[in-house]
Amino acid sequence: PHYQEAHKQMPQTLREAIRAAQSRFDLEVRDMIVSRPDLPYRDIGRVFGVSYDVVQRVAKDFGLKRKTGPKPGWLKKTHKQAV
Repeated sequence: PHYQEAHKQMPQTLREAIRAAQSRFDLEVRDMIVSRPDLPYRDIGRVFGVSYDVVQRVAKDFGLKRKTGPKPGWLKKTHKQAV
């Protein structure tokens, strides 16, 4: 019967099911990082309901790099005084 074929395709253990789900999730996050370079990691995290750290991990796992964003105003002022 066809339900036996479906069972063969299902993950064998809960651990495998979790890994498969995380892989799919990571791919979705990666796709958004690549397709929306204008969106900060924090905002991408909010879209998926995860922290900045999770988005950063996904980017690192896939070897994605972005240019550093603009420095906050207070940091620019401190740097000028130090020079």
